[in-house]
Amino acid sequence: MGRCRRRPPAGGQEHHEGGKPGSQHGDGKDVKHCGMSPWKTPWQQEAEEPVKVRFQPGFARVDLDSPISEPDLIDMLSPATGALKIIRTAVTLWILLLVVGCASREEVFNREFKKANDMANAGEFTEAIDILVPLNEERPGFAPLVEALAFAYAGAGDHTLAAWHMIQLADLDPSQPDLRLLAAESLEQAGDPGAAIEQYRLYLKNNTQDAQAWQHLADLCRETGDTRGAVEALLARQTLEPSPETAFALGDLFRRLNNLPQAQVWYA
Repeated sequence: MGRCRRRPPAGGQEHHEGGKPGSQHGDGKDVKHCGMSPWKTPWQQEAEEPVKVRFQPGFARVDLDSPISEPDLIDMLSPATGALKIIRTAVTLWILLLVVGCASREEVFNREFKKANDMANAGEFTEAIDILVPLNEERPGFAPLVEALAFAYAGAGDHTLAAWHMIQLADLDPSQPDLRLLAAESLEQAGDPGAAIEQYRLYLKNNTQDAQAWQHLADLCRETGDTRGAVEALLARQTLEPSPETAFALGDLFRRLNNLPQAQVWYA
């Protein structure tokens, strides 16, 4: 910023006899300071003018004509501040990409799940299983997916895996007790009577009025040599639906247990 200069007197020399800028000199005339306050020197006013930013690290856009305060200038010129802004921008972009990626993956999952269900409904069980297994690995414990796998395996004739998924689904959703019954029947078809007995008993804990399930349990207990278990199941069956056939079967079971008085009662 240029400083004001006053014109020297006619003699070609500037007079300063005891004078100060802004005061009267020997010629008795006042000297003005080009519009400046008479109480501030040019260098004082120059120092008080706002600082104007000409560059700024950190990739922030700055209005070069806008005055800023000294603390703001120090903050913007700090390398640490610039690095922090870069990190903040990178994290924001990462979050956006993650959200977009999750949304697109959800669409793919739903599309593949629907495709597998359509295949199973069309009787293409093996093809449906090929799609459902990777989806189940991606989202384990998702009840609709476990159910779809259970019935796809049942349709494909793999009763063991069908039962295993039905048991898993029953654990996920205890409000569907029939899943235990389906698992027991699948295990019975798979030739695993011991596991089938366990599922029948779990089912009958909350469904004591199912006479047919008691009959299945009794048959499996007799098959595995569990005579006492068979007696308990047939007694429950006879209580719900009395029949001569069940009574005679109970007589045989009591005779095997060497309980002849009870055997005679049921034979009568």
